[in-house]
Amino acid sequence: MMRTADGVRLRVIADAPPGPRAAPAEPDLEDVYLGLLHAPAVFAAGGVR
Repeated sequence: MMRTADGVRLRVIADAPPGPRAAPAEPDLEDVYLGLLHAPAVFAAGGVR
């Protein structure tokens, strides 16, 4: 979550847009880090390539 002059900005990982103003974004290093923290078994098993 990031506060901006226009309000609050959130990054969400979802199969479908969570709302009408949601826009796709390229994953960044923070997304990889959070993915590793929340799904270590998937990465350890080689499920993500």
